[in-house]
Amino acid sequence: MPTWNEFAWGVLLFWAMSDQNQSYQRLIRNHELLNALRTNPGGVTVEQIREYIVGRFLNVWQCRLERTDTVAQAIKDQLVQLHPCLHALGAYDVETVDFGANIFVDEHNISVSQACEKCYNTLRHNINHRFAGTATSKLLHLLKPSLFVMWDQKTLG
Repeated sequence: MPTWNEFAWGVLLFWAMSDQNQSYQRLIRNHELLNALRTNPGGVTVEQIREYIVGRFLNVWQCRLERTDTVAQAIKDQLVQLHPCLHALGAYDVETVDFGANIFVDEHNISVSQACEKCYNTLRHNINHRFAGTATSKLLHLLKPSLFVMWDQKTLG
C-alpha cells in the first residue's frame, strides 16, 4: 500500500505527463497567439483558432468540437464581439473581485457579475450546439486567466 506522499507524487506525475496538461502548457507558451486573442481577436486567423485553440487545446480536453473553419470563424466572431467586455474586466482577478462593482462596457454601466455572465453566455450559446460549459470555461480562462477558472464537469445551461 503506498503512503500518502507516494500517492500524491504519483498523481502529480500522472497529471504532469498527461496530454491535457501538455496541450495547455504549449498554448500558454505561445505568447504571440495569446496576446493577439486577448488584445486583438480580429487579427487572429481562422486557421490559428482551428489548429491551436480547437484542435490542439479544446479537443485534447475532449470538448469534441468540429475542427472546421466554420467553428473557428464562429469562435473568432464571438471573441471579437466580447472584446470590449473582456477588456473592461481587465483589472479583476478571482481572488479579489467584487462582482457587485460596476464597469462600463460599450458605454453601458453593468456589474462585474453581469459582464462575466455575458462572456460565458455569449460563448456558450452562440458558437454551436457542441460548445458546452467545459469549452467555454477553458476559452475564457485563456482570455482572462486571472478571473476565469477552467472546469471539466457538465454545467447547467
